[in-house]
Amino acid sequence: MLITNIPLTAVYNLRADETLASLNDSKSPHIKVIDSEQELMRHLCMQSMLGFFRQAIENQKIGDRGIANLFAMDALQSLRNTAEYE
Repeated sequence: MLITNIPLTAVYNLRADETLASLNDSKSPHIKVIDSEQELMRHLCMQSMLGFFRQAIENQKIGDRGIANLFAMDALQSLRNTAEYE
């Protein structure tokens, strides 16, 4: 089942999974070939960190500093989680 109402920014293809091997040669900038589960987790944690940070900035722009601080704290936690997969 495809979720069509959520925009996709990237498709991660774990190189070890040969069922999607044809994606490994794709030239699309949205398809990222990942070599290990650890690398995949790093990418996902970084993407969540960027999303939280963007939300913090948006809330700060509209003057909602309390929500902005919560999003900023979530961004920092995601960054800490990224470090666990180094």
